[in-house]
Amino acid sequence: MTKLFAIPGLRLGYLVAHRDVVECLKRYKEPWTVNCIAQIAGERLLDEDDYVEESRKFVQGERQFLFAQLSQIDWLIPFPSGANFLLVRIDDDFMTAATLQERLIRKGMLIRDSSNFVGLDERFFRVAVKKRAENQKLISALSEITEFDGVLCRKLEVS
Repeated sequence: MTKLFAIPGLRLGYLVAHRDVVECLKRYKEPWTVNCIAQIAGERLLDEDDYVEESRKFVQGERQFLFAQLSQIDWLIPFPSGANFLLVRIDDDFMTAATLQERLIRKGMLIRDSSNFVGLDERFFRVAVKKRAENQKLISALSEITEFDGVLCRKLEVS
């Protein structure tokens, strides 16, 4: 709910699960509970069916656009997703996710280096599905990066 409704300060979410799962998870729960402001907001937001459906359609459309565009960049392999982000693998030895992250930060964009995710290596990163203009800005920046740029960037890191 925090991300869907853009209410990060309220830190609100919920779980629907079997009783045994809930009991198990309670052992790992933070000692504080949802505050009254977040609880009131949550009760009201759960009735926003139209907004939820509109957001779902928006994310689905932009995710498809972003996936298609990333697929056109020959050194990237995006993975299909049902979430509001895409996992991408760098399919070449000239760049790591950390190097790419540094390059994009200089352009005002942030990707998630996923090299510390279990089962992934330094070639994986994650991108959030955003508005069309932001997605196009990311695609443009990634499209401008060439193998030569990556090798040069790596040499600068070693120096």
